[in-house]
Amino acid sequence: MKAALAFILAAGCALGAVAPAHAQSDGGAEARKNRDAERNAIELMGCLARSEKRQAAAVIGLEPGSEAEGKAFMGLFDSARMCVPRGKKVNTQGVNLRGVLAEALYVRTFRDAGPASGAAQPDWLKQPTHAAYAVVQCAAEKDPVAADRLLRTQWHSPEEVAAADALLPTLQTCANGRQVNFDRVTLHGLIAEALFRARGGLSASEGNS
Repeated sequence: MKAALAFILAAGCALGAVAPAHAQSDGGAEARKNRDAERNAIELMGCLARSEKRQAAAVIGLEPGSEAEGKAFMGLFDSARMCVPRGKKVNTQGVNLRGVLAEALYVRTFRDAGPASGAAQPDWLKQPTHAAYAVVQCAAEKDPVAADRLLRTQWHSPEEVAAADALLPTLQTCANGRQVNFDRVTLHGLIAEALFRARGGLSASEGNS
């Protein structure tokens, strides 16, 4: 796990990194369980992004952790029940589903890198509790090509490490001394949401499902 976080701990970075609860152990059985949860989340959120794109994008437009977001997620699951076979329990424990959904939406909507013009930002992005979102939003808009490159890589791959390393200086600049904690898997979701928002993905998804 230390190697997986090295990109954000190097050079006295102002950004911190903590392993999410589901990734604390590198043990064989536990590691397989963690990867299974990640794979399940990718498949589930990918299905939701394909079948209910407009409704999925609406979730990303809401404040993270809010009651409105929770209700929107439940509505999304109700509208796309084919994504979860009846009676089947899908383990996604420890995975940030909002981030995985944002990544699925982004790569489906935008096939290539492009300018991030800086669409209007929601008020919640200015709150200290959402500092990680603000830092990554800044980085995605400053270097959208490097940010996009990260999203085209597979989780835990050497290519992902290299792409994250390339984005690190911009993240450091945007942190501006703030202490923000996230790991690479979380960074995928934050970058995806930031680019999706900045490139007009929310408005582009209106009227499409």
